Amino acid sequence: MKGSDLEYFDSIFTENEGEVISGQQVTEILSYLCTNKSVNFSLFLPRAIKFLYSEVREHILCNYMSKEIWLSQCYSVQNGSFENLMAMESVPMSKFVVLCKIHKDAMDKIGNNDAGTTP
Repeated sequence: MKGSDLEYFDSIFTENEGEVISGQQVTEILSYLCTNKSVNFSLFLPRAIKFLYSEVREHILCNYMSKEIWLSQCYSVQNGSFENLMAMESVPMSKFVVLCKIHKDAMDKIGNNDAGTTP
């Protein structure tokens, strides 16, 4: 999953906010994320689909954030700029999440260092 995929996921997860997504939506998500586009997940047994989706949710969708939050993080990570937005959309979400954490830790460290100095 990359930043460019978030609009697709927003359409599913915000549409069903607080609700369980349908089996059809699960197979659509699996198809969307699958690199082999010839795989037809609707032909899989429900048990297999449930297992695959569980793994996808645990290892891929765990990095999901709304496009609005993603844009806010991009703005922050790029020091108040959207200059490289297109490039940021191609960054894998797992890497983006770590990038945001490192940036937050660095900002916290700067904030703590500033708090310890006297004017």
